[in-house]
Amino acid sequence: MAIDAAATPDSLEGFGWWAEVEALSKDDFERLTLATVERTEGTLEWRVEVAERCALEPVTVSGLDVMTRLLRGRHEPWD
Repeated sequence: MAIDAAATPDSLEGFGWWAEVEALSKDDFERLTLATVERTEGTLEWRVEVAERCALEPVTVSGLDVMTRLLRGRHEPWD
């Protein structure tokens, strides 16, 4: 799996596109995305799409945690 001890934050930042993969369940998406944003300190491409998917009903604690980490992440404020 890409999210392991050997993965660097820079190598994981591009994984936000998984927000578009409808075959991935909401629970799996949020669990894997949370692990990713923890490793990248909230820096993730496709932040808007990730936040929109996490905001879908039912909203979960994991989804809210992902969005919080994205808001607090290392990125330019106008992104």
